[in-house]
Amino acid sequence: NMVSVSAVDVTSDGSYATVYVSLLGFGKDGFASDEQKEEILKAFGRCKGLFKKEIGKKIKLRHIPELIFKMDNSLEYGMHMNQVISSLGIENYKNYDEEEVSALDAELDDIMKDL
Repeated sequence: NMVSVSAVDVTSDGSYATVYVSLLGFGKDGFASDEQKEEILKAFGRCKGLFKKEIGKKIKLRHIPELIFKMDNSLEYGMHMNQVISSLGIENYKNYDEEEVSALDAELDDIMKDL
């Protein structure tokens, strides 16, 4: 299992920093359950003071921003989209004529409506 900080957004005044956390290798499909995600976010919240202390040691700032932890689900979403695209069987997309491409585009639009 791996927990990674994938991005940090700091407000313009430097008072808040949103820390995006991604998870890999959890569960049978490699993704964390909602309960696991919640527990990890709670654990990060409990360690907030330690994180701020370490940030203060490494970066000279007048004020260390308040940390807000959020889950980054972009990797899961990307893998899901990859599965959807793979299930369409469009490996030879470049070899299709215009009519076939239009039909596949319509099918993909229908699938995207359900997401």
